[in-house]
Amino acid sequence: MSPISREEYEANAIVRYFGACDRKDLDGTLRCLHPEVELILHNDGQILQGRDTQVRALFEEIFNNFLEVEHNNFRSTVDPVGRSIASLYQVRLVDREGRETRSNACNFWFLDSHSELFRRIEVFRSHPMGLNA
Repeated sequence: MSPISREEYEANAIVRYFGACDRKDLDGTLRCLHPEVELILHNDGQILQGRDTQVRALFEEIFNNFLEVEHNNFRSTVDPVGRSIASLYQVRLVDREGRETRSNACNFWFLDSHSELFRRIEVFRSHPMGLNA
């Protein structure tokens, strides 16, 4: 597969993936992920595997627990040849009781070698989310 450009990253990650997350669009979020995706939540000590199993359960929990989900202020570095991306961004969450939480996060994204789907995502946040998935 050819190298990825910054524009392709922004289309895949910021527009498609985070756009779907912010709309709480489960199917749209999962469409960005490889079926065998590995999602590593370093703060929570969790390694989730499989788009349609463990990763789906995580996003179902997030979308159920939070009324609002917002990602913004992206600063990214793209490795076109390695097909990987590092993104620093801010997160705003509003839970079911109306409490707002703001935090910083950094993701390391690795694209599948044969598609534009994310194969592995490593997530670091300024605080754990406390999810059960």
